[in-house]
Amino acid sequence: MIVLPALGTPAVEWVRVQRALAVVTDAITVLVDCKGIGWSDPAPWPRTPTTMADELDRLIAALGIEDPAILVGHSSGGLIARLYAARHRDHVAHLVLVDATHEDHGHVLPRFDPTLTSREFWIRAAWWRLRVLGAYRLLVALGRVPDLRRSAEREVPAELVEAYVARALTTACRRAVVQELFGLLYGMAPMRSQARDLGNLPITVVTVGPTGRDRWYEGWLELQADFLRMSTNTHQVWAKHADHHINHDDPGCLAQVLHDGIGQAMDDSQPAP
Repeated sequence: MIVLPALGTPAVEWVRVQRALAVVTDAITVLVDCKGIGWSDPAPWPRTPTTMADELDRLIAALGIEDPAILVGHSSGGLIARLYAARHRDHVAHLVLVDATHEDHGHVLPRFDPTLTSREFWIRAAWWRLRVLGAYRLLVALGRVPDLRRSAEREVPAELVEAYVARALTTACRRAVVQELFGLLYGMAPMRSQARDLGNLPITVVTVGPTGRDRWYEGWLELQADFLRMSTNTHQVWAKHADHHINHDDPGCLAQVLHDGIGQAMDDSQPAP
């Protein structure tokens, strides 16, 4: 199983899910840090879904993974997972889209909340790029930014909090987040031309609740439903008790969903009697 986290999210945020899975299966779970995120090396521009799908292909080859894998894409990681699956169908046994980003979110969501346009991405990218990290690091060291540590305590196990906070304050991490934001603005064309029809690939669509996005949740559900039309073999799992980061809110629930995906992939791999 290979997990592609959300935009700007280090793989360590999936450790609790990985540990919950280890209790119920001996299948190997690979958590991926995209370039510049977490403890991975930085990369040049552009950071589009195409670029990252190509990097995933090289990673799988480097790891020597030959059997078809279960590919898990969370949020914008779902874009990478879908594009990879479309280009390398024989290498993917099952695709799990965890509250995944849709390439048409910039067209659909503004109908429900007019503030959700490309302008939002420009503002977020500018904020990340222009923030003075030295001053921010000082405030964190002085305990003046408690939200960062509280977030870390929610997102990773206790023994990883210090490392998580330190890595979040690096220039490389900030640059990578900006690169991925611009990739979402300008890299969607291949998603529409290559990743809409996935044949009979088994796809599980995990959809969480409206927390934090009540105004445009209806539009989000519209986009989630579109994933169900991208294959002839799809089903949807609802987790309305959780927010977008279900890997933090309920890692046990998510681990069960992934375990079920492993079971289905194993069943599908068995020859017909």
